Amino acid sequence: MARVSQGSAKKGSKKRDSEIRPGMKNYYSLALLVILVAVSGVIGVTVVKKPASVSGSSSMRLTVYNSGFALVSQHQQVHLYKGANTVLYDRAPSMVEPDSVSVSLSDRDLKLREQSFLNSPVSKGYLLSRFVGEKITGYQTVGNERLLVEGTLLSHSGGEVVLKKEDGSILIVSLSEFELAKPSFEIFPRPTLKWLIEAPSEDDYSLDVSYLTGGLSWEASYSGILDDDEATMDISSWVSLENNAGADFNNARITVVAGSVNRQSRSTQYPVLFAKRDVAAMAEEAAPQPAYSQEALFEYYSYTFEEPTDLPDGSVKQLSFLSAEDVPVEKRFVFDSSSPVVLRSGSQDSFSPVSVSFVFENTEDSNLGFALPSGSFKLYKRSSDGSLEFIGEDSIRHTSLKEEVSLSTGSSFDVLAKKTQTNYERLGSSTYEYSFKVELRNNKDSDVVVYVVEHPYGDWKITSESMPHRKVSQNKVEWAVPVKANSEETLEYTIRYEYG
Repeated sequence: MARVSQGSAKKGSKKRDSEIRPGMKNYYSLALLVILVAVSGVIGVTVVKKPASVSGSSSMRLTVYNSGFALVSQHQQVHLYKGANTVLYDRAPSMVEPDSVSVSLSDRDLKLREQSFLNSPVSKGYLLSRFVGEKITGYQTVGNERLLVEGTLLSHSGGEVVLKKEDGSILIVSLSEFELAKPSFEIFPRPTLKWLIEAPSEDDYSLDVSYLTGGLSWEASYSGILDDDEATMDISSWVSLENNAGADFNNARITVVAGSVNRQSRSTQYPVLFAKRDVAAMAEEAAPQPAYSQEALFEYYSYTFEEPTDLPDGSVKQLSFLSAEDVPVEKRFVFDSSSPVVLRSGSQDSFSPVSVSFVFENTEDSNLGFALPSGSFKLYKRSSDGSLEFIGEDSIRHTSLKEEVSLSTGSSFDVLAKKTQTNYERLGSSTYEYSFKVELRNNKDSDVVVYVVEHPYGDWKITSESMPHRKVSQNKVEWAVPVKANSEETLEYTIRYEYG
């Protein structure tokens, strides 16, 4: 219900209805305030007759996009009176996009006549600017004295004002305090949406309000714990929501959307800031089944969390996302020989460590089968005493079903590689051949397979090789080279390029 706080009137005096204004001594403070107004015989003059009650409860839904904005939808019951009603919605975030505001009325006989977004800051500078040309009272502190200063405000800058006194003289003075008469304009202490709605009769009606706002964003984070044999991994993940929109969103159903949504450029830059939080301890806990539902949305994916939650302004909230146990993983040693091919170079002087990655398939057979939004991915493994140790971090892109995920954890201490260009030959005016040797050294006590990756470009062909390659794409080939424990292995290949 509306809360009404009214100052007491002297006996025998009457308060004019037109004096009741939000933000004044007589004020109304509520999420959705409805005031009945009637237009008098004088054009442009409105008279507030009485406050109207707010009936029923509201429901809110947030659809948050990972590029830093959100769609806010709220269903609200309001009580309207016959004729023109001014509806004030004073919980709008400061980063609302006014041109995105949409109001759906439950009754086709309701008429939306006007819509406004009021976002003037209630500050000393703003209030003084509205009183230019009006008489004001201020106080100047001189030593221990507090002097009264009065005059018509001509201009102001910071704490300094220019006043015209009653005798016509001009006074430029710095004042520490101001006293302003009751303003003739409405004051809104926070961003407010204002509608003029005409109702056919007094009744309860439904309003569905939606708008876009900046300052809301989300990202996913994952953690995986490898088993002792590094053959399977338990995965848990969280969605981090950050609210810098300038308003609280309470008891809201949350949907997050993964994908790149095209937006027109705007002058307002929305902050996308996330508080970083290590989730190793969360990963250790027995994670519950995900309390969300996933569905395709246009060319994107949306994830809706079943339980409503509160998202106060300035907060970061983490919601449990998905969990999967015993996901099969493959440990890979990778040597990416992607140094640029030049005419008579392209060799390494010494052995260097190869990179280590873990690969898994996003399939139901792997206990997954969800469209995975992009995010950071931390990997852990238990030491001999059972405690968790951090072994590396990577990020994943938006990954649909049946796609492969590769996580790089760093470099191997015991598996090394060295690439040498062994030959260069010009076969014609636009045909060249380059020959390479890749030496692999395994100092581990177990056998490994090293994936040697090459990135040919343009029109190319592998004319000779010491073992067969796999063409991953037009610009990527790889060789899976087995290397026994404490031994070395060599891969040799020749690539022919056609230019022009």
